[in-house]
Amino acid sequence: QRTFDNMLSSQAMCFNVFAPLSNRLELAAEVLRPFISGLQSVTAIHIEHTPTGDIFGDQSGRGGVDCDLLIEGRTNSGRLVHVVETKFVEPTFSTCGFRKPGRAKKGQDVCPDDVAVANDRDACLYTRKKGYSYWARSDEFKLLADDALPKNGCPFADERWQLWVNLALAHAEAERRNGVDVRFAVCAASGNNTLLKSGEAIAGFRALLRHPDAVTLFDLDELLARIEAMVPAELAPWAVTLSARYAGI
Repeated sequence: QRTFDNMLSSQAMCFNVFAPLSNRLELAAEVLRPFISGLQSVTAIHIEHTPTGDIFGDQSGRGGVDCDLLIEGRTNSGRLVHVVETKFVEPTFSTCGFRKPGRAKKGQDVCPDDVAVANDRDACLYTRKKGYSYWARSDEFKLLADDALPKNGCPFADERWQLWVNLALAHAEAERRNGVDVRFAVCAASGNNTLLKSGEAIAGFRALLRHPDAVTLFDLDELLARIEAMVPAELAPWAVTLSARYAGI
């Protein structure tokens, strides 16, 4: 249902926009150059990329962190590994599973508001109960600024959770692919204020990071306009159809 019958899904949009580019890497580089500073070339685009199980230890066959796009290429800094999360009409990012509404009524574990994760990573239920490596990877790659964590409470209990684990995934994939330029972006319409909160969703996440410039927005409308402007004549019908379907939502 979600894949084949719901054409409002971000998964369908991701395939419709990026699958043709994945087969035309020179065109992909031309299209993406305004969105990835210093981009020289694109060498691969992987759609619906699922990492190996040992990155986070959370792959179950039905669940686990993955990414909509994994882009490989080169920038002025060297080998690029770029993770992208695509969103179309969704109103939210994924949140921490231990903070989802209704868990307490079902007798399920709920992470407390004042969890002391700043000084004890095992206080995170993903670490203690599941053995997942989200915090271990975050610490390994030094993702967070020194003042990112409050004394009590977790900044990733809310919708920033998906942004955080995807950034950690980008770094883990870069380590395995000899990447030196590691980035993460959300591809969504800038006018989707329910999702992006008028820019505050990404800005608030970036404020927690040691390298905030590594996280950006691919504005969907600007991306579609760029595709229309750059495609050769034989691909014009595809580009026009993309804009008709996905632009201005």
